[in-house]
Amino acid sequence: FAEAITEMNINPDLSPEQDREIRELISRFPMVFAHGSNQIGHVDTHVCDLKFNTTELPPRVRQSAYPVSAKTSSVMRDLVEDLQRKGVVRPSKSRFAAPALVVKSAGKHRLAVNYKVLNSITENDSYPMPRVTSAIHSLSGSKYLT
Repeated sequence: FAEAITEMNINPDLSPEQDREIRELISRFPMVFAHGSNQIGHVDTHVCDLKFNTTELPPRVRQSAYPVSAKTSSVMRDLVEDLQRKGVVRPSKSRFAAPALVVKSAGKHRLAVNYKVLNSITENDSYPMPRVTSAIHSLSGSKYLT
């Protein structure tokens, strides 16, 4: 990982001291940084427990897939396989299913899933949103914002 830190493209506008501090921070806390695109979006469920509470459930919440062309279906399959290789998604036998489509953004394809129906039966957490001024105030004195 030390070699990867040396080769990282970090903001060229930073002073040499700032560049050194950033690289030192990354090397001290490597577990909070993705070491490649295969780690982006990955949550280690052994570290944190994800729980989604739902309201009274119908027996199944399965929506039909959107109709797509053979070419789009192939792109979609490739995207899903890539996400599986990266550990972002896995095969499931859930009673939930949501339709997906392929979106082209900045010349690249990405998968977009319509969770509208599932969201409608998911209970919202009652965690109060912090005030914007409090959030901004908590950043005062910070050297780096990411």
